[in-house]
Amino acid sequence: MAKAQVDLISLEIRKWLLEAERLHFRAFFVIGDKEFTSIVDLSLTQVPDMVEEFVNKFRQEARGKNVDEVVISNEGLLRPKLNVYFKKILSELNNNKRRKGQSRQILSNYFDVYVENQDLSFLDPTIQFYVLLNWARRYYEKEDFSRAIDPLKKLLKIKKDYGIVYKWLARSLKKMRKYDEAMRYYEMYAKVEKTVEARLELAKSYRKGKLYDKSAKIYSEILKKNPAEKDAKIGLAQIKYARMESDYLPLLDELNQEDPEWLRKWLLDEFNFRIYATSKTALTPIQAAKFLGFEKAFDITQKAFKNELPSHFNPSKARMHFFKEELENWAEIMNRFNLIDEKIVLQKDHLKVEDADTSGKNSSRSSVLGTQNSEKNSGRSTRVEEIIRQIREAKAKRNRSLKEIEKNFQVRGGNKKKSQSAAKVAQKTVKQVNADAPEISAPTNSIDRKKLIAAKKSAKAGSGKITPKKRTQSSKKKSAKSRETTPVELDIPNEQEFLIETDKS
Repeated sequence: MAKAQVDLISLEIRKWLLEAERLHFRAFFVIGDKEFTSIVDLSLTQVPDMVEEFVNKFRQEARGKNVDEVVISNEGLLRPKLNVYFKKILSELNNNKRRKGQSRQILSNYFDVYVENQDLSFLDPTIQFYVLLNWARRYYEKEDFSRAIDPLKKLLKIKKDYGIVYKWLARSLKKMRKYDEAMRYYEMYAKVEKTVEARLELAKSYRKGKLYDKSAKIYSEILKKNPAEKDAKIGLAQIKYARMESDYLPLLDELNQEDPEWLRKWLLDEFNFRIYATSKTALTPIQAAKFLGFEKAFDITQKAFKNELPSHFNPSKARMHFFKEELENWAEIMNRFNLIDEKIVLQKDHLKVEDADTSGKNSSRSSVLGTQNSEKNSGRSTRVEEIIRQIREAKAKRNRSLKEIEKNFQVRGGNKKKSQSAAKVAQKTVKQVNADAPEISAPTNSIDRKKLIAAKKSAKAGSGKITPKKRTQSSKKKSAKSRETTPVELDIPNEQEFLIETDKS
């Protein structure tokens, strides 16, 4: 038994009993070069009394770690900070602005002796390490991975041989979709730890990154020394399945004999039924539904979105497609190990060979267009084709109407220069109308009348027959009559029609 320096790092509220007016804290503290945790029970009283009670109980907890005398090295910093923290807890519990029926609650669940963004250079490197570890662990456990990365990287600058930091950093980067960087830290983790768990993590990382040769090598090496290692065995079976190697089934059969419940859970929760090969037969939802014996394509797409069967979804085109080989292997595993209630019977006779695509490289493109091609072959037009036809007809009708308007603007007789300028104004107006006319909009009954009237006035002024200032009653009636005949009907589809799902399957 000896005298020891103790540094409190942080507190975390684990439980509060408001009726009994008690709090339970988990304290993280450092003695020498090791970190310890203990539960400290505290009464809800006056703030000074709470501070004194906590310090005394914390000393008792520290003495239980094989030390005779405890000296809290940061007690001078700890007491005023505890005073502020406990005062904040009491104010939250006694908040008078709570809504009616809202229970009392504590929002300040954590207390750090050393706050983030604080300069820690005055601390011993060991204390610095555990302060950073405390921040990183809190973010990691709360799955706030983006904020955990920075303290984890700072930890490695202090202590490069701490394996758990590499593991947390690799997993955080993977959650942030930074797979290449995460893989490098998995390699460092396996190099530092040199345990089966670390090597399994590295093999899994390689497998997820489609580096099957590296992953299979690690799994095989583990199985040579540990033949009963289930994670290595299922990982090797997963690689063989992805490569379309038939000997993955004996591995699954062996695992089923050893632990059928473990295998069942792994196959349903984690097994990836996708095949990563160059040549696969793409199927549309309609074809896949017929192949599996579903009545409607909706039934199979619903299961696909729940990840209950292998599928591929293209978000940019909002299209889902399947592959024949994946569905066959999935059905075989489901039936072989009784993973679903009803046995799957493949309806190979219902799948037309000419409808499926076996091109390999162009399988994704063909699968997206599979429904449209099948509908064309059956003599029925799709919704997309119908809308395109309407647009083309509307454009042709608009062009014919604009040509008639252009003819009406042509000036007969009068000054040649004025008539040419009037014709240019008319052409410019027609071009402007073409530019302003919407490609796809709600149906409209007329074009810009003001521009047409202005151009018409200019054309009549150039002919010398009627001046802009002196207009007779007959000319006004004639102008009004012409305005009634100039509107152009634009039979363009409504925007809402474009929002309709084009694939009725």
